[in-house]
Amino acid sequence: MRKLTMALTLGSALALSMPAFAADIVEEQPYDWSGVYVGIFAGVGHTSSDWDGLDDDILVDPVAIDESLNETTFLLGALAGINFQHDRWVFGLEADIAWFDSKEHERLDGAEGLDITSEIDLLGSLRARAGYAADRTLFYVTGGLAFADAEHTWDDDGTVAATNLAPESLDLDFGWVVGAGIEHAWTDNWLVRLEGFYFDLGSEDGEAVAEQIEADTFEVDQEIWVGRIGISYKFN
Repeated sequence: MRKLTMALTLGSALALSMPAFAADIVEEQPYDWSGVYVGIFAGVGHTSSDWDGLDDDILVDPVAIDESLNETTFLLGALAGINFQHDRWVFGLEADIAWFDSKEHERLDGAEGLDITSEIDLLGSLRARAGYAADRTLFYVTGGLAFADAEHTWDDDGTVAATNLAPESLDLDFGWVVGAGIEHAWTDNWLVRLEGFYFDLGSEDGEAVAEQIEADTFEVDQEIWVGRIGISYKFN
């Protein structure tokens, strides 16, 4: 009788503990990164606008221009994307756009005096992502198409009316971007991230001409480094 009582007691204890044990098993399932998400981010961007050119006027000696306009500024933006998970590997697509208020100007000692200006108002990208999920933490690399509203202006004030050239501008609107980051699922829906990017918008050539008097040539190469933090909401 005593053995029967002990067996029943042990059986009851096991039966009562099974739901809690099952709940623990459910809670220990790996986090699923699959799904659509939207979010916002803030960060810091450093621009490097490299100018090369020749300020050439028949009235004075030509002057070679080799200048870099650099600025560090804040950025704020929004993002949206989708993830697909296979085992521990996560793949996805993401798009973002940021307000990027960068404007640098410099007065150079060209043949007659020269103003150069580099301005970027918007910066965005459309990228693929690939990463490795350690449960609720995702390590990833990313890369794809970059786009921007970037304008570079060359303004040469001539010594006589005939050489007062109208400002000439170049637009560098498209390029490529690569980056890497780490993202953590704070809850099942809320995700936080830290990431860094390198943007290359390429280079473009321009020319400002006054017939038989002046022919200025210039080239601008644009690079941008970005570090940012973000938070997003994943829809289950």
